[in-house]
Amino acid sequence: MNQDATDALLDLLNRVASAERDLIDGIDEAAAVAETVLEVHGAAVMLLNRDGDFGLVGASNPYAAALERAQIEAGDGPCMECTRRGAVVAVDDLTEAPRWQGLAGPHVRAVHAKDMTITSALTLDMPERRPGLGGIDYRAFITQMQRLDPDTPFLVEHLPSDEEYVLAVAHVRAVADELGVAT
Repeated sequence: MNQDATDALLDLLNRVASAERDLIDGIDEAAAVAETVLEVHGAAVMLLNRDGDFGLVGASNPYAAALERAQIEAGDGPCMECTRRGAVVAVDDLTEAPRWQGLAGPHVRAVHAKDMTITSALTLDMPERRPGLGGIDYRAFITQMQRLDPDTPFLVEHLPSDEEYVLAVAHVRAVADELGVAT
């Protein structure tokens, strides 16, 4: 675990507990810090109400929020199991966990191909880049896409010019060809 991120999360929670920070405003920030601490791709916070119903209250990114909503809809998932058992539930890959394989896939409505880099700044900055120019592993990305419905839309967006779109699609198709995946 990242010690600096762990310390930042504890500091944030202490500020919330001492009323120096509004709880609601701090939840998304806490989820974002937890993402770093736990070294995962997303983190979210669900709370259990008096009636035993779970509710999503914050997330580090839209994907984490969607996964939590999928758990609420399904009535099951790692977060709920953790709460029910009162113990840590760790799942390396939901698509490989037989009990929860269906959580992510059926809820994917489209795939947005992007790439990004992380820059050194006062706050976390993750500028989008054309696919192939950042840190996203497109071999893994395309391999995982094979688990989705073959009619799932694949979008390339937020690029500054037509030339960038042509290069982006060429990169994605080249990686797919390497993997033997039809485009």
